[in-house]
Amino acid sequence: MLRRIALFLLVSSTGTGASSSSSSPLLLSVARGETVDRVPVWMMRQAGRHMNVYRDLVKKYPTFRQRSETPDVSRTISLQPLDRYGVDGVILFSDILTPLPAMGIDFDISEGGKIKIVPIQTREALEKRLRRVSKIDFRRECNFVGAVLEELSRGLVQSSPETTLIGFVGLPFTLASYLVEGKTGVGDNFPNIRKLMEENPDVLHAMLSLLADNIIHYACYQIESGAQIIQVFDSWAGHIDDEYYGLFCEPYQRRVVQGMKQQHPDTPIIIYMAPGPYSSGGRRLKALAETGVDIVSVDHTIDLSIARELLSDYDSVGLQGNLDPQLLRDGPMDEIRSRTLTILENIRGRKKCILNLGHGILPDTPEIHAECFVKTVQSFRN
Repeated sequence: MLRRIALFLLVSSTGTGASSSSSSPLLLSVARGETVDRVPVWMMRQAGRHMNVYRDLVKKYPTFRQRSETPDVSRTISLQPLDRYGVDGVILFSDILTPLPAMGIDFDISEGGKIKIVPIQTREALEKRLRRVSKIDFRRECNFVGAVLEELSRGLVQSSPETTLIGFVGLPFTLASYLVEGKTGVGDNFPNIRKLMEENPDVLHAMLSLLADNIIHYACYQIESGAQIIQVFDSWAGHIDDEYYGLFCEPYQRRVVQGMKQQHPDTPIIIYMAPGPYSSGGRRLKALAETGVDIVSVDHTIDLSIARELLSDYDSVGLQGNLDPQLLRDGPMDEIRSRTLTILENIRGRKKCILNLGHGILPDTPEIHAECFVKTVQSFRN
């Protein structure tokens, strides 16, 4: 099982190995709208807790930040799903909160995923704690991110040129929700950020503006370090009603996407919003498509064929999704295979389609179920 990683480490460190392919890797080709013979597949959160090899590393590196900020460890974890499943995309093992310390905000993530941040809820706290500089040097402040991406890029070109390297960032509203709540606010419906929206919107706009500018720089840093696609996450924006979404979410989504496109127009961008009271059933798909992204990642609360119809006026926007992660966890494998084939039939012949889950893979998902999903996709031909 570890032979692929061992070969990868050899060629990335020595620069030797098979000569690189002149054609683009499959997933990148699809994101650019090129015609291919099959649909690419990867899984959100594919590198992490559901894998036995990852849990073995946890014993040696007990904190998430140790694992994500130690280049050799992050690189190894990023490659584990490629080695185990042969996925078409390798995504950086990191977190959307990773750039926060460079902005002046420390954070902690427990092994169960619980996030802890000293909250920012006033203008005074914002001005004191969030760094107000024109451009943070992420190459210096987050040098471990660039180191991992550069090594992954070199290694993939030599040992797995058909595999696409994916970076990712959080979008301003979702990051701001952590800063204001000091934790994941979904459990109690984001009371503090709602209070800011209603009572001190200028403070929230100032925070969102700073975050947007920094996220653009951070995403471009990932691209310049080797990421071929960037996925942007506004995970919690589906919990905000349409009025506030139009004020505090959508403008900053557009700002980040357009800022990235200005500097790297040829790098495809995928956008994802987790299912929530105002986004489930595809209610925010058009808004996401209008941000200027290349691909909208669809959650599992809507059939992908219906998502196609909703976005029929957006010919240049592709789709990613959307197997239910609970089905992937619970099975049985016949049902995983059947549902995956149904999704594939619904997008047969359509360009710019990527198979994924409707949310991140659940930590207690059996590896054999994930393998069944990936292999079912890869055996299907357009």
